[in-house]
Amino acid sequence: MSAIFKLTHEGNDITENIRLHLLSIDLSDERGIQSDNLTINMEDAAGNLALPAAGAEIKFWLGYDDTGLVYKGLFVIDDIETAGPPDNISIKAHAADFTASIQARKETYFENTTIVAIVTFLASEHDLQVSISPRFHNIAIPHISQTNESDMNFLSRLAKTHGAYFAIKNGTMIFAEEAISKSASGKALPVFNIARAETSDFRSTERSRENKFTGAKAAWYDIPGAGKNWELAGEDIRVKALPGTYSDPDTARSAAEAELARLQRGEMTMSITLSRGVPALIPETPVRLTGFKDNLNAVKWVVVTVNHTLGEQGMGTVVDLEQVNKT
Repeated sequence: MSAIFKLTHEGNDITENIRLHLLSIDLSDERGIQSDNLTINMEDAAGNLALPAAGAEIKFWLGYDDTGLVYKGLFVIDDIETAGPPDNISIKAHAADFTASIQARKETYFENTTIVAIVTFLASEHDLQVSISPRFHNIAIPHISQTNESDMNFLSRLAKTHGAYFAIKNGTMIFAEEAISKSASGKALPVFNIARAETSDFRSTERSRENKFTGAKAAWYDIPGAGKNWELAGEDIRVKALPGTYSDPDTARSAAEAELARLQRGEMTMSITLSRGVPALIPETPVRLTGFKDNLNAVKWVVVTVNHTLGEQGMGTVVDLEQVNKT
């Protein structure tokens, strides 16, 4: 069993040309708006390595010769760096879904609408498909402004307020629940089992109980110029107050609940290096641990970030995990 990859440029397979010079390939798969990044490092001692130009689009697959390839996406080459001697070339690329138009700032507002309507409208403006978790299908938005803000930042802010994550993957705008181990369509993702014997190293962190927030609160104004009203999620002992104000009590309550959920997930985190790379592993995958200490095995985990590396030693995968909400 050997690790393999595939690269194409404008429909042409350039795998063999890259493979003959390859030192390593690194792929970072992120949750949310952070763009997935691909880095290809090669030697070019002879000076005859032909490459796509900066700005070109390339497609990338990763896998094993006995199980096949997994498509990892379309990427745009940001820059090509050459250094030496000996001459080495590094290609850095980002996921192609993050276009200039979705990052351009603009001014608008939405009134008496829903999350589904907003996301669907903005997806159509950028020629993207849309996938929204069922939980958000009936959430009303009385009013929300987009002031000198890109669609990407605006949708990320909307997602954070309602306990969702916003992402664009393979031509689809995703508005999905965070850390519930489901796809954007609401289908449960299969649990990925990690035994300690299958890892080369790990690191876990648990926050001190004295520093844990017991609740979160968000403010809203009933009447312009009147005093603030607060919506509380959790217990009123050690409370985190969200900055700014919200337009109505429902939105404020949703923001407070979402923040408390994020604080709870941050109570325990873990990073694991797998002995054998797993190219199909993606963010939001639920994880079950065995062979570690009992307190780690007992936690429900979800994948936040996946980093794949292909080099002389084969393929390796590092996963960053966080605790799934207790509630």
